[in-house]
Amino acid sequence: MSVYLTINHRSKICSNISRLLVFCFLCLTPAVGYSLSLVTSGAFKAAIWIDRDASQTEALAAREIQYHIYLMSQVELPIHRFSRPTDQPGYIVIKPTSLLPTQPVLTEKDLRFLDSTNDGYVIQSNPEAALIISKTATGLIFGSYALIESVVRQLSGLSGVDLDFLMPQSDDIELPLFDMREAPFYPVRATLEVMEPDWLVRHRLNMSGGEGVWTGTGNDDGLGTAFKYVANFEPYQDEALSERKGRISRLRNRFGQLKSRGIDSYLFMYVTGESTQALIEQRPDLFEPAVAYGGARNGASYRPFCWSNPHFLQLVRQLTQEIVKTYPDLAGFHLRAWGYETRACNCPKCGDRSEVGQKHLWRIFFTIVEAARQVRPDFKFYLSGYNQSWLRDPDGSYARQLPNGTIFSKKWGYDGEPVTDPNIPPALLEKLGQLGHQLIVLSHDVEEVMPLWMVEGDLFVEGVRQFSTDHLTPGLGGFTVQGATVGLGWLDQILSARMIFDPTIDHFQLMQDYLSNGYGRQISPVILSAVRINTWVMSSYFSDYAGSSSVSGDYGKGSAMFATRFWDIIGVEAVEDALAIPNFKQAEYARGRLDSLLNQQQQATEKIAQAVELMSDQINDNRRRNLLDTAEIFELWQQLFASRLSLVQAVVVGYTPAVEKPQIQVHIQRAIQHSKAMTGNVYRIKDYVPVFGYSRPVIIASLIKKLDQEAKWLQQFPAQTLIRELESSEQQTPELMIAEPHNHPNPFHQRTTFVYELNRYVDQVEIHIYTQSGRLICRLDDVPTRQGYNETVWDGRDQEGRILPNGIYFYTVSAEDRNESFQVYSRLAILR
Repeated sequence: MSVYLTINHRSKICSNISRLLVFCFLCLTPAVGYSLSLVTSGAFKAAIWIDRDASQTEALAAREIQYHIYLMSQVELPIHRFSRPTDQPGYIVIKPTSLLPTQPVLTEKDLRFLDSTNDGYVIQSNPEAALIISKTATGLIFGSYALIESVVRQLSGLSGVDLDFLMPQSDDIELPLFDMREAPFYPVRATLEVMEPDWLVRHRLNMSGGEGVWTGTGNDDGLGTAFKYVANFEPYQDEALSERKGRISRLRNRFGQLKSRGIDSYLFMYVTGESTQALIEQRPDLFEPAVAYGGARNGASYRPFCWSNPHFLQLVRQLTQEIVKTYPDLAGFHLRAWGYETRACNCPKCGDRSEVGQKHLWRIFFTIVEAARQVRPDFKFYLSGYNQSWLRDPDGSYARQLPNGTIFSKKWGYDGEPVTDPNIPPALLEKLGQLGHQLIVLSHDVEEVMPLWMVEGDLFVEGVRQFSTDHLTPGLGGFTVQGATVGLGWLDQILSARMIFDPTIDHFQLMQDYLSNGYGRQISPVILSAVRINTWVMSSYFSDYAGSSSVSGDYGKGSAMFATRFWDIIGVEAVEDALAIPNFKQAEYARGRLDSLLNQQQQATEKIAQAVELMSDQINDNRRRNLLDTAEIFELWQQLFASRLSLVQAVVVGYTPAVEKPQIQVHIQRAIQHSKAMTGNVYRIKDYVPVFGYSRPVIIASLIKKLDQEAKWLQQFPAQTLIRELESSEQQTPELMIAEPHNHPNPFHQRTTFVYELNRYVDQVEIHIYTQSGRLICRLDDVPTRQGYNETVWDGRDQEGRILPNGIYFYTVSAEDRNESFQVYSRLAILR
């Protein structure tokens, strides 16, 4: 986002108003006050003026100002119309009710700014008027939200505000004196969830990329079943006409709402997915013999389209054009090729995933593109799955043939796992950028914890900021909003939406102020600290499952590239897996990792419990429910880590010379107790992520069943089978290592906690903090040296006790033991 000057607590105060936006109808004098009154003593004192021929989006911008002022004051500002010269940018004027709007005059600086940005806007308020100017209707509505937020900021005393806040109440509302020039930083700010149009526009998103049916299976969400989106093709339909007409009406209405808010809607389709049963029966000439696949609609096999059949391509062309004609407000198609969802044919003629098959699949894509643009030349396309197992394009020759500005996407990390590295190949960005296309990075709520949720805001912020925040990286179009729609997942959604608009925001302040708005200033720092600790705990755990699980292929292998869920780490197979750790070295590693994670998670759980205890009775029911769920989820993770630590401890004890069964059994009994304790958490959690469309009762029943089964299995487990001899090679001292170095919170205001893990006891550990130029400014040498989890607190002062200024700093954690040493590097930020 480009912010040139702000006088509304957003940036530096300007001391020379005369250089800014000039109104020909306004003359500032020292006698005039410093604000524009909108509401005084519960009565409106100003009116909103928009052009007589304002677009739907411009009119919405005015109504949104009116609506939010009403929420804060119970007073409705009137909206009037006036005639605006056609050669002027669009603008909205707020004036005292006694004055009429007059045409503004823009400075060259303002005009250059508006010309150089997409959806940029200029806002100024002063004692006699407020003006929002933009060359686009979308820019006007974004400017209206910036103006509303300035009021929220003034009334609430919070600096990081959002339109999801509980609106402050007042009988007197005044606009502060400010001047602002802003524009979205990333051109594509997307969601792949079907979300409320008002929420999307209020959070400055401009793309809804998952419209229509998207179950993620290929059974009912592909091109082969897209007949349901149109009224025609009756012989090929599996649904009744009345059902289709209802869907068509709902989608037309939704696409119209999105368009009026400046949001592009993309209808999702796997290419090709399974066909309707009616089409298979009516046109058997379009299909090849069945292909066995357990995930098919019938649970056994599917009939693939013959990709090389010209009659199939003709049908694709006809269906595409019918969809485009049916939905005049639809902006484009989201076409996805991915795994078995693509439903390929494996005959030699069609080629499956071979070079021949890839060529046929690209031909289908181009058939859709050409057919759609024959109806609407400006129709847009978003391709996902590019250059993966499908849509192979090593030299970019296929991408070069697509319409300029086509959007591509890649998942965050390998498959959306909770990590700080988006893992975007520079060569891919360079190739797409040179071709005039854009890549968006796809992030979403964390699959690994589903049906639970977690907040991963710190990970998202750190990942986004790996790219430049002052100029666009060529080829990088933007990111998608991430976060769950239950619990405190909204914190992620608000933060990620704001980061895409402005990656330089104070994300820590935004999160804390959101919590302050919902829970009060006393406990918001406690909640935020707990949530951020849990973020790093979960990210660390899924990086290798703490060495205690081989669910993703081997012990020590993390969740990347594996679609695991919470169900995969509980139950009989999970505990059997933990007890099957193959050697003492791996068991020792797992014990250290789980001990470290458990200690950190206990901190998070204790902090959330403290916040619950301090929560006011005035907190609304929804926010109370969210915090109580957070407490249950955090305790559940604590019980899980304690259970798995007990199991791993049983494995380690089994290597002790002359060990007896009762010594092992005591650890297994502890694991059983922790497993049983998790069932209570499962029952008490109110809101689960509805993964796979599961209801809360179904989710609870499935989780309880797995936990009961693991407890019963452990009760009968023959503990003596864990008694093993220690190999001579395993008795040697392990090579010195430091793992998981980080500090939380980061950035921090007053103090931060350094966290690190040692794989053995050492003689000495030191932490050194440096400036960006490499100057040593602080040495911490009285820090823990024990095996496993360690932490130490730093107050953000240098060696002389002076408070350090805001900025980025580097630090090292060094360990020494006899003649061996090891050092790791990381960085931190101070933001006071």
